[in-house]
Amino acid sequence: MSRQVSELETVLQQLLAEARKVLTAAQEELEAERTLKAELLQAGESTDQQLASARSNEAQAVADHQKVAAQLRVMTEEREAITDELTAARKWINDLREAEAQFALPPAPPHVGAPPHVEAPPHVDALSAKTKGKAKTPAPVPDPHPGAAEPEEGWQAVRLAPRWLFADEISVQVNGDPARLFDISISGCQLLSATALKPNQIVKVLLPAGKTPVPCAGKVVWTRLEPMAAGQPLGYRAGVRFTKADEAGIEKFAARHANPA
Repeated sequence: MSRQVSELETVLQQLLAEARKVLTAAQEELEAERTLKAELLQAGESTDQQLASARSNEAQAVADHQKVAAQLRVMTEEREAITDELTAARKWINDLREAEAQFALPPAPPHVGAPPHVEAPPHVDALSAKTKGKAKTPAPVPDPHPGAAEPEEGWQAVRLAPRWLFADEISVQVNGDPARLFDISISGCQLLSATALKPNQIVKVLLPAGKTPVPCAGKVVWTRLEPMAAGQPLGYRAGVRFTKADEAGIEKFAARHANPA
């Protein structure tokens, strides 16, 4: 009996030792699984961080792309606007050159000596003196060199009316911009403007006359470039034919500012 018990204890101890080995192996496997799980969790967190960073970089790249696209669109629009301005400027320069060629000044007429003085009869001198004594307004001053003042073409209609010349600088307004007036008649005027003027351009000329300026509407007949004054930039000297003007106002203005006869 004691022998059987001893054998049974031996078997139980063996079984207990094997169970302990199995338990130790299971614990080791469990610990390895825990370590592996921790590594997987860490790798997942790193992957999530990398994915979030990639998404952030992608969003920033999209924003940068949109910003660059907007800047490129603005630059394209500016380039197109500059191209249009250059095209318009070239066309204007070509038109101005064509106008200058069309309205080129004719050669100055040869100088002709003054005719010999002829004494008038006494009654003619007396009549002339009476006429000069009755004159109240300055008479129009004839242009000694009509061909040198402005082009002949397109200006003949203006010359049909008497003109008044101005020795002093007379400032007027052309479409709201300042200009200098050289001469005027009820049919048109000649002026110098710092603002560009083109042939066939419709303009409004305001003559200074106290509180109520004298308005004159007209059309530019010819233009040419010349300095505004010595050492100053070029301006636009132009002949204007009036299409609508206050003739009485022009005559009063001329009587006040024009050179005496």
